[in-house]
Amino acid sequence: MNRERLYAEFYDLEYENKRDDVDFYYRLAQKINGPILECGCGAGRILIPIAKLGKEIWGFDTNVAMLDIARKKIKTLRIGKKTKIFKDDMVEFSSPQFKNKQFNFIFLSFDSLAYLAHKERGFYSPEETRQRQYLTLKNIAEQLDENGIFAFD
Repeated sequence: MNRERLYAEFYDLEYENKRDDVDFYYRLAQKINGPILECGCGAGRILIPIAKLGKEIWGFDTNVAMLDIARKKIKTLRIGKKTKIFKDDMVEFSSPQFKNKQFNFIFLSFDSLAYLAHKERGFYSPEETRQRQYLTLKNIAEQLDENGIFAFD
């Protein structure tokens, strides 16, 4: 089993019952009319409850193994009609799917900005980390509808 898959499976088991942030983003999503984006959606811990509301929700992550877990859950629950998940990076937002797309609600949960300090092995320098965080927030601002809401932990 590769490292990415092992991490994904451990993470999914470790945090499957963490609910405080799920409830927070879920309540916000209930009030949103229009598309929602979760940056760093992982295995779908927050994305899936929002998808169950029948909302259009997109999510992306860099970890393909996490996305595979999310896809399996989405398929099992049959909530894929308005749910789109794909591989992308918060620093880049390079997917062509983002072209001309605006979201009414974008969120970044569970200390995701802090994860931008992590490299494959080790950490970025504090300056590089700040630059990566800046680019992430800039990308989010560009995808956020002018009346949209951005929330993060």
